[in-house]
This record gives sequence, structure tokens and C-alpha cells, in this order.
Amino acid sequence: MRKHSQGLEPAPVVPLAAYRGLLDEVGARIRTRIFSGELRDGQRIVERDLAAEMGTSRGPIRDALRVLEQEGLVITSPRRGTRVASLTTADALEILAIREALEPVAVRFLLEQNDPEHFVRLQAVVDRLDLAARANDWNLAIKLDLEFHGLIF
Repeated sequence: MRKHSQGLEPAPVVPLAAYRGLLDEVGARIRTRIFSGELRDGQRIVERDLAAEMGTSRGPIRDALRVLEQEGLVITSPRRGTRVASLTTADALEILAIREALEPVAVRFLLEQNDPEHFVRLQAVVDRLDLAARANDWNLAIKLDLEFHGLIF
């Protein structure tokens, strides 16, 4: 709260949509750094440092790290902080086995909905994924692969 001549005035409120956009941008930037290897397996992530690098407060960094933790990309431990998750071969095989079991069911539901707009969005992602692969832009390809599977589910 700020003081003014008649007492306290509430601090300006950031609209939720603007914060959501910032959160998405911060998350995408951290995710790209993980996928590119700039942030390595097991590397400690310091909120303060990322906030300074990205020119934002620690709040969006903290919230983005929570999202990335749900995605399995980072691990947060009490009194130890946040680290980039290490993915073992066994982990990758387990993820693929789960996808192999779930995706046919998800695709069946998707087909039953028969929403032409959803198929347009899927095709747009596939087209962008093809372009990213042809350009050897593997960071973008990984992001688009995640987007594609997200649209399926």
C-alpha cells in the first residue's frame, strides 16, 4: 500500500491475464534452457538469479518452476532448492510406455468429439513441427511435440 494525502492507497493490481502471459513466457524460457542443455541435469536453479536475468520479480519465476515441476522438468526439495530433473533411460522408457497406453484412448475420445477446429490446431502444430525439424531447431521441435501431445489430451 502507498501513502497519499488521504491515507493509504492500494498497490496497483496486475491483471490475471497479464500475469498468466508473463508466467507462460518465463516458463517457456526456462523450459528452452533445460531442453537446450544450457541448464544441465541436476543443476541448481536459483530464483533470484533467473529473476535478475529475465528482468522480473521472483514470483513469476517461482510459479513457473512449480509448473515445470508438475511437468517433471525440475525437482524442488525443502532446504535444498530447485534443480533440473535428471531423466534416466528407465524414466524415458516408462514415460513412453504410459504414452503408448494412454494416447490411443485420448485419440479415440478426440475422434468422437469430431471438432474440426481441434483438428486444424493439431495440423498447424504438425506443420510447425515439420518446419522446426527441417531447420534443425530441436528446442522448438521439443516444445511443439509437447504442444501436440497436450492437444491430444
